[in-house]
Amino acid sequence: MQLPDTYVGGNMQDFADKISGLVDKELPQVKSLFEEALKNPDQFAFLAYDKSSSPNLLTNVNVVKTRFSDDRYSLEDVMQAAIKQYPAYIKIIKSDVVKINDIEVIRFVETMDLKTYTTKGLQYIRVDDNNDAWATAYTTSPDEFDKRLPSFEQSYQSFELLPAS
Repeated sequence: MQLPDTYVGGNMQDFADKISGLVDKELPQVKSLFEEALKNPDQFAFLAYDKSSSPNLLTNVNVVKTRFSDDRYSLEDVMQAAIKQYPAYIKIIKSDVVKINDIEVIRFVETMDLKTYTTKGLQYIRVDDNNDAWATAYTTSPDEFDKRLPSFEQSYQSFELLPAS
């Protein structure tokens, strides 16, 4: 996945301590965004944040891998299940299935309204041949979302699942 040069992060298994230290030092007010990722580095495959983002809200991208059952589901079924599981503080603005690089993926535009701040994000969900769901979420402030949307979309177009080595 390609990101602008201002992003810092990486594979959570390799960089969790570094990312945690940077968040603690530079942006303690957004640590809650990363608490689950820091507790579950195996589930969060990737995490990066934009050093140039507002000090009040950290623009970030994360990739989460979730295993489905062995049953096959349509993307429409996966999308509806995801929507039902969202907590009340997340509002779906738009949901659809789109084709990116000849692969059908679910796309959400959503807001997350927490007590101290609100975010707006773009999320893609791809189900691979092993029935693993890869959720890639780009999050920023609502004020910056439209400006950052083209770079989020360009970044996701570079997202590639490599065969396990």
